[in-house]
Amino acid sequence: MKIRPGIFLILILLLASAAQSQEVVATLELGKREAVPRFVTFSRKDRGIVTLGNMTQRSSRYIGLMKYDSDLNRQWTKQVLEQNGRKNLDFMTVLGNNILVFVTESFPRKNLIQTYYYKFDLNGNLLKEMESISELSNEKKYNAELKYVLSINQKTLLCYKNLNTENQNEKLVYNVFFNEGESMVSGEISVPYPDDKFEVIQMRVANDGTVYIMGKYFLENRIRTPQDYYYTIFRHEPGTDEVVEMPVGFSDKYITDLTFKVDPGENLYIAGFYSNRSTNEIIGTIYQKLNPSGDSEVSMMQEFDAAFLAEFLSDRQIDRGAELRYFYLDNIILRSDGGVLLIAEKYYTTYNSYLDIYGYWVDQKIHHYDEIIIHSVSNRGELEWSSVVPKRQSSENNATLSYQDIITAENIYLVYDYRPKRSPRTIYYNVVGMNGKVDPREPLMSDQLKNVNFFPRSSAQISNSEALLLFNKDKGRVTVIAKVRFD
Repeated sequence: MKIRPGIFLILILLLASAAQSQEVVATLELGKREAVPRFVTFSRKDRGIVTLGNMTQRSSRYIGLMKYDSDLNRQWTKQVLEQNGRKNLDFMTVLGNNILVFVTESFPRKNLIQTYYYKFDLNGNLLKEMESISELSNEKKYNAELKYVLSINQKTLLCYKNLNTENQNEKLVYNVFFNEGESMVSGEISVPYPDDKFEVIQMRVANDGTVYIMGKYFLENRIRTPQDYYYTIFRHEPGTDEVVEMPVGFSDKYITDLTFKVDPGENLYIAGFYSNRSTNEIIGTIYQKLNPSGDSEVSMMQEFDAAFLAEFLSDRQIDRGAELRYFYLDNIILRSDGGVLLIAEKYYTTYNSYLDIYGYWVDQKIHHYDEIIIHSVSNRGELEWSSVVPKRQSSENNATLSYQDIITAENIYLVYDYRPKRSPRTIYYNVVGMNGKVDPREPLMSDQLKNVNFFPRSSAQISNSEALLLFNKDKGRVTVIAKVRFD
């Protein structure tokens, strides 16, 4: 099941941590005879949720929508489609009063791949059925995943496919839904770089529908110097052929991880990590602000200080110029003053082999999700503080590993699955204040949650103070969706 988070402009106040509290606003429990939905989406209009999935636990033939109110009481159920083995549920989202369900279906006899959508209102009335948005030839280059992103005000939707064109220009086909899904523009973007040399890193859509593409262009097949590749951003106006390039600087360093967001005024905030040594290490932060014309207003790089590096490296390693490895950027949070927060997590894999009871050697891939790091970067690009949240998680199945962040006006909450020694497995959290202070790990709702499995990738922040958290209990027999208010 996937809970689709929104993109929020968090109005972060630069204050120290205040008293923290969590309140369970509502819960939805699904028993062992009930189907666990594939998608869950929050409705900002009435503060309820919409789920999409199998209508019964015993069969996957019929796919339906279920609508719940703000207290997570069921309001209605509607069948959407009947499976035939050729239909893929791409995603479901809510735009204002409209629920959109996207499906891609293959037609082998016609050598065709069609993507269409259903539209319902929040009362369950069917407004559009199998409304086609694209028909592509059933060839390898067109067999691409349909992805989507919402604008910062949650009223404009971009869905797109990144086609495989090999050595020809990078090509994307897209649809932009305006006015909370009431109107749509379709188009195609041709990036003036060959597909086999250009990697699409991230897509964004502005409130007015302007499409932004961040990509990485490789000048060489093997990276030996920072000049062998670079990042760039393209801007595209829907319904036109115009593609404007907005170059990203910092060509003298290895940019190892980069992300960006678009604010309501269509300023671009670009931030990430860089290295002096290679593409898989980090030693500092980068920050750049581009105005709507694409001009750079702020551009800054700053190295981590010795105190932060000492959390991971010895004094000798720091003196020799060692850098951090295995950290990957997860999120960028826009602050109200133009600064950003960067949240990253340490991830790596190891392998283990053992002899099973039948005498066969079995290879295991073990996933490790360890420390979370947070960096506060000012609107001048200066690194204000860096914090480390200690954590150790490892398993062959990574469904319960990693974390969910909840950003409120005064605090950052990091929620994750954890089992202390000689204690039941439950959900824990750390609070990080807006001054970088990390509070000790505490159990979340300790009087209610014991021996549960938390699924962070199926959880999401839904407002400036609330999150939907998904976990199971009673040895997996009961799945729970909890709406929790923080601060």
